[in-house]
Amino acid sequence: MPLLDARGLAVDGATLVELEELDDALENRGPGDRIGVTVPAEAHGEALAREAQRADIIAITIEKTGNGRVFSLAETLRERGYRGTIRAVGPLIPDQFRFALDCGIDQVEITDEHLARQPVEQWQAAASTITRTYVGPDGIFARRAAARGAV
Repeated sequence: MPLLDARGLAVDGATLVELEELDDALENRGPGDRIGVTVPAEAHGEALAREAQRADIIAITIEKTGNGRVFSLAETLRERGYRGTIRAVGPLIPDQFRFALDCGIDQVEITDEHLARQPVEQWQAAASTITRTYVGPDGIFARRAAARGAV
């Protein structure tokens, strides 16, 4: 399936396993092998940050576009010190790409059909033109809080 990152299409030959299989996969990996774990967006961020620190990739799977837990989980992992690659797997849309990047997600994996409907250029355009996100000191939440305080 196609992988998109901030630069466009990405290539990654990593092996992804379930969290329970991570120790075995790491013990048996060859030189240069990248090992990652696949977790649902509903995973507990604190526990995952401890358990998956040694994984090169954490692939967070989502079932539907409106599931914002992928963003919260990615942000929690970054806040807890995870420095590997975070990948969102599932039906994100280009309008969510900038937000995904801002939350610490490095890659988005989509289907070939999705990429045919919304090509890389559309994802890149959305990432560069949609500049307001919910997080950060200049994010939508901060602006709303400031506006409430000014009233």
